[in-house]
Amino acid sequence: MIFLKPHITHPYAWVGHIPFMYVLADLLRPRSFVELGTDSGNSFLAFCQAVKTLGLQSRTHCYAVDCWKGDEHARFYGDHVYRTLSAYQKPRYGEFSTLVKAYFDEALEQFEDGSIDLLHIDGLHTYEAVKHDFETWLPKLSSSAVVIFHDSAVHDRNFGVHIFMEELRATYEVFEFNHSNGLGVVPVGTDVPEAFKAFMREALSRPEATRAIFEAAAAALLDPETGMPSGGADAVEHSIECLMYYRNDGQIFEEARSLSIIHAGGTDATFEFELPAGQRPHHVRVDPASLPGTYRLVNVGLRVGGATMNLFAEPGAPRFVVNGDVLPSAIQEGIRFISLHNDPYVEVDLRGVWEQLGGQDEESTVIVGIAYEQVLAAVELQALADGAARALQGAKDEVRRQRESSPIEQLALLTRGQHDDVRRQLTQLAEAQENLERLVGGLATSISTHEHANQTGNA
Repeated sequence: MIFLKPHITHPYAWVGHIPFMYVLADLLRPRSFVELGTDSGNSFLAFCQAVKTLGLQSRTHCYAVDCWKGDEHARFYGDHVYRTLSAYQKPRYGEFSTLVKAYFDEALEQFEDGSIDLLHIDGLHTYEAVKHDFETWLPKLSSSAVVIFHDSAVHDRNFGVHIFMEELRATYEVFEFNHSNGLGVVPVGTDVPEAFKAFMREALSRPEATRAIFEAAAAALLDPETGMPSGGADAVEHSIECLMYYRNDGQIFEEARSLSIIHAGGTDATFEFELPAGQRPHHVRVDPASLPGTYRLVNVGLRVGGATMNLFAEPGAPRFVVNGDVLPSAIQEGIRFISLHNDPYVEVDLRGVWEQLGGQDEESTVIVGIAYEQVLAAVELQALADGAARALQGAKDEVRRQRESSPIEQLALLTRGQHDDVRRQLTQLAEAQENLERLVGGLATSISTHEHANQTGNA
């Protein structure tokens, strides 16, 4: 079971736990599996695959509960993620699995108390949200239930799963995997299957050995260095998703302030990002794709009501920051750049620009034109690009080290040092001269006073 070949799509954060998901299906053979937070479906489809491989279709039903809009701890996205997942899931696993498009609390009423044998919690990861999800779904769990929590090893970005894991240890046995952002495994029921009890005994008595087994299995699916799929997984090439983040001064770019549009295909594309009411950000960041490639930002425009402005055509164009290597091009041709990593973007400073369009109460839209000259969607090419990026960065670092250690640079450093020494000596000389002048002045005054006193005495 552990060596099944899964179907995976971006994002890959959960992929490293798929081998354990296969084993879990075999150990538990649940009547009902419910996943809270599914995104593109890597974990859910893996479990469905295991159910079908084990011949459990008549015993097990799988439910994926998600609003399919995203959240601040994952990403925000459009309906395309749900449609893509549904198109793969229905013809293969539709007879025993259901996609429940709803918020977690809304979906509660669809499940009877004591009916769920395996619950996977992977929604919003704040402490409050995870605790709420566990407590509200607890009555739905059966006496043989097991609960798994993703992202138990993440301690930043206000993730609180690790905190809740510590609380659960006071009541339940807890085992955690540390790779792929962590996975907490908690047998909640008092009558879990004997096969699973045996696994927990082994895992808790030999935690490092258990983790090593599943980390090795994960490495067959994802390259540990690049995080990209390897030959052990059936990886689907990325759909091209253009993202725009926005923020004001004092804020950071984050998923909570982002908009997403799927590129329909072709070389050239124009995206219109309609900002939420009242938003006129100081900065926007355009990510043409989460893939290596060569891109050209053809134009960036703003529209407020009926008024529009092309930032490339206006005098005093705003400042741009590019995450990639900028290629030669005239400004009227846009900003052309190449990226060997999976985070190409251009940041645009819009301070002082919105005011030129007026219409404070009007809807505001950012219009972005992008030419996709070359996009490395194939997984093999992405891995090559990542290797090239690291090699290029190493070459840049070496050039910098050689420049700093070259005779010319050493001479420049020596000259600067000598100049500083001369400047310090001149300063000391000036101070000594001032002190001497004060001393001479004081001595002259003393002599003058003495001579005046002598003349008075002689008189």
